[in-house]
Amino acid sequence: MYHYNYKVIILSQDLSLYAKVAAFPSLAGFTNIVSHVDKVDASIAEADLLLCQSDVPTLEQALSLLKPNATKVYVGTGAQLEQLSDGLIAQLDDVWQLPLSDKLLDGKITKLFAAIKKDKDYHLTQNYFETLINSIPPLIWYKDIRGAHLKVNDSFCAAVGKEKSDVEGRGHYYIWDLKPEEYAAGEYVCLETEEEVLRAQKTLLFDEKVKTRKGLRQFSTYKTPIYDDNHELIGTVGCAIDVTDERRLMEKLVNAAETDTLTRLYNRRYFYKYMSQIKEQGTPINIFYLDLDNFKHINDNYGHEAGDELLCRVARILEKIFEEGVCVRFGGDEFVCTVVGHKTEVELAAYAQAFLDELTLLVEDYQNFQGLSASVGIAYTEAVDDVDILLKKSDVAMYEAKNSGKAAYRIAK
Repeated sequence: MYHYNYKVIILSQDLSLYAKVAAFPSLAGFTNIVSHVDKVDASIAEADLLLCQSDVPTLEQALSLLKPNATKVYVGTGAQLEQLSDGLIAQLDDVWQLPLSDKLLDGKITKLFAAIKKDKDYHLTQNYFETLINSIPPLIWYKDIRGAHLKVNDSFCAAVGKEKSDVEGRGHYYIWDLKPEEYAAGEYVCLETEEEVLRAQKTLLFDEKVKTRKGLRQFSTYKTPIYDDNHELIGTVGCAIDVTDERRLMEKLVNAAETDTLTRLYNRRYFYKYMSQIKEQGTPINIFYLDLDNFKHINDNYGHEAGDELLCRVARILEKIFEEGVCVRFGGDEFVCTVVGHKTEVELAAYAQAFLDELTLLVEDYQNFQGLSASVGIAYTEAVDDVDILLKKSDVAMYEAKNSGKAAYRIAK
């Protein structure tokens, strides 16, 4: 992807080193531009690589002009190398001691350019990596085996409200502004999932709740172990995708699909889903099938708006009476409510009578609802086998109550 016009300057009184370097083929991604100077001049400042074969004072002068990232190699005799101070040696990338055979010189030139290419490749790869992780919304982090954060991306910093310099090297509690007791009391699992990944030694996916600057958020988090060259476990890398908004939207869609728009009770679809769960659990359950008597009279005489208001008020009564169960608008003016567990006939009758009493009070308070009552059919099973058969039993019991004069309940035998 990259291409460098790589400027090489040979500072020497001797052209032999220049000839060797100029003859060296440019490596992939490079075009070597090799020039020779016999004294320090302004061109030194533009060098990407300086090979200096001169006395030490000339070396010092040349080093003072070089750009900071230039590669610097000193070529000299043993006596000249002895004159190099510790400070000068620290500035140099390599030192070649003369005399060198052609074979050794070729080898050093080859290794030098290979090292330069490797360094450029490394920096390009690092740039790829930094650009990638800092341009994506997911949170990225790297941890050592102790749980200290070694590297994080910009999205991570935005989530915790801290700079990278304040995050890297720190642990979970500090970064997320959590106290250990707060973590233990909450629904947080980040530390436990890290330990799980280290034990499993493979990539795992988790749902995690995280306290961020935007409040508690839901993340889908991939965590993967990291190994060193000896395949020793040294830490983990994590990638967290904020799915809070998507989950909320999904909940709204599911709620809309399973809720009656008018009354805000559950609908028929949810009822069958719920009963499937009851069937799997093998739980005893009681079904109350409720039908409003004379509801058509309300709609015909006072309009559908009055009928809708009535249905909503009935829904609130049902939620009050069957607060521990599930209340469903089954269709039109029919409702189904459930009560889980073993109940005596006296207890079942109490539920039904409580609803009828509340409905009577509602009718007394509203002139438009006069003449309204309800019929209730009750069916019970120790374990659900066929939901529709159970519903049919409660429906039959409801019609028995209706045929008995309405405003009554019956328990299926």
